[in-house]
Amino acid sequence: MKETICTILGTIKSVFTRKLANKLVFLFSAIIILTITSLTFASYKIIEKESVKNIIDTNRNNLILINKNIESYFKEVNLVSLPQLKYDNLMNALMGVTDEITAQAYLEDYVRSLFYSRNDFESVCLFLIEQNCYLYISRGDGMDIKVRKVYKEGISKEDWYSRTIESKNNVYIQPLFISKNSSYAVNQDKCYFAYHRTIRNIVDKKAYAVLTFFCNYNSLNEIIKNTSLTDGEQLLFMGADGSIFYTNNINNYNHFNQDTFKYKLTMSGTGMFDWEIEGSNYLTIFDTSDNLKFKLVKLIPYKKIYHAAQTNRMQSIYIGGVILVISVILVVLSANAIISPVKKLTKKMRSFSEGKFDLEAKVKGNDEIAELTSQFNQMVKKINDLINEKYIMKIEEKNATLKALEAELNPHFLYNALQAISTTALKSGMYQISDMVNALASTFRYTIKGKKFVRLQDEIQYINDYLAIQQARFGDRLTVKYEIEDDALDVMIPKISIQILVENSIKHVLEKNYAAVCIVIKAYVKGDDVIISVSDNGPGISPERIEWLKSYLESKGEQDNNNAVGLKNLDTRLKLIYKDRYSLSIESDNIGTTISFIIPEGGKIYV
Repeated sequence: MKETICTILGTIKSVFTRKLANKLVFLFSAIIILTITSLTFASYKIIEKESVKNIIDTNRNNLILINKNIESYFKEVNLVSLPQLKYDNLMNALMGVTDEITAQAYLEDYVRSLFYSRNDFESVCLFLIEQNCYLYISRGDGMDIKVRKVYKEGISKEDWYSRTIESKNNVYIQPLFISKNSSYAVNQDKCYFAYHRTIRNIVDKKAYAVLTFFCNYNSLNEIIKNTSLTDGEQLLFMGADGSIFYTNNINNYNHFNQDTFKYKLTMSGTGMFDWEIEGSNYLTIFDTSDNLKFKLVKLIPYKKIYHAAQTNRMQSIYIGGVILVISVILVVLSANAIISPVKKLTKKMRSFSEGKFDLEAKVKGNDEIAELTSQFNQMVKKINDLINEKYIMKIEEKNATLKALEAELNPHFLYNALQAISTTALKSGMYQISDMVNALASTFRYTIKGKKFVRLQDEIQYINDYLAIQQARFGDRLTVKYEIEDDALDVMIPKISIQILVENSIKHVLEKNYAAVCIVIKAYVKGDDVIISVSDNGPGISPERIEWLKSYLESKGEQDNNNAVGLKNLDTRLKLIYKDRYSLSIESDNIGTTISFIIPEGGKIYV
């Protein structure tokens, strides 16, 4: 196991230390990973803190606003409960100043007007203390909504009645969320509180009636509609004495009714504390109204609070990961951009060590790598100069040999040309002699030009002049055909290269009394190269002779008298010009011989 771990570590170390690019990528990536990881962690902590603070502030402000709306609502109910301008008439009806029928009608009308004044009044009751009865109207009566009168014993003994009568402001707000008011025969299923007001005589302060509004949830729902309760959040509405008016989760009613919980809500204003319900932790935020001292409480699960922070954390991690990937890619690209010139320079040095001295590395920029490349180019130039000095004489010697090989062609050709002119002069008129002399002059002008390379089209013209003289010798026995592609006409080729092959066919076929010869000159493009061939339909060359010719062409000894002088000449020139890319092939059978050679890359890079 230990050896395996060591092997793995060794492999990893080898990968990151074998090449400079890997070292740079590893170093830069490590720095970027450390930086981005630190920034991601720090940003997560900051975002988490801000997220929690934002949730707390938002909910606190929301509770304050809602609690103000609740207190405003109770102020409106309080104003409706006051007799105001109807006080005198109301008191006369309650005290029996008016007759009974008139008083009854007025009180019914008073109760009815209060009932229809607001949509959130589910029922309106007026308890007449001295008569021990009450008038009421309720929405739960169906289509027959009217004021009814009910005699009821024991109402004055109810707790809510005592609280209302004993209240300093003559008002008591009774919660109906759990326990209902049993004094009145009204439907309280849709009600969450009852608003009781004592109606007293201003003169003697005696209580004559208790007015009660049973309020439904319409107003409360309208007030708290902007408080979205999701993911286990709970809302609680409590009175100043700790009584519960409303909660959206009745299952936790007992938890909210605990003295410990109520004690934490005793402070005024806005506050918060932690509370646990059945193993779940809640952040409890509350607000106390200014006048009525109502408590509006909201319990937020901590898992929801930190869920937003966790979401932000995942976003931070995702963004950090994306930035990290992009950064690593940029590091790799940057490292390659730095290393690429070094790789190219290394490749040039490797080629130089293999003996290729005609090298020059491109210098880009002005940094240390550019300076190193420049120094390499200077070194190559100096070495080339030394090589040129050492081998200049040898090269000149080869050039002299090449010129001597080219010069050897002229005496043989001149002899044949003069013989042809003499024969023609005896057999023909002056015009033919003139044409021959012109052709001879053209060939001389072509050969004495100092150019080493000529266009294929010019070489063909020279061959035409040459053949004009040769056909004067051999007549119909000599036939020449051209198969030249247009794309090959402007290719630069060594001068007197095709003529050598044509002359070789004439010398070894026609001059040996072969009946007739057809010479085919071809030139065509194959890929980037140009293929040139000269074929004849002579008797061919024996395999033994072909092997001897190939051996002779590859040898570096002296030429064998006049045997294969032209081929040796052409082969030597091709070697000197095209080096390892030269090619001269000989193919022969009993129906003819074909000799071909290649001009690499259209001759462009060798001119």
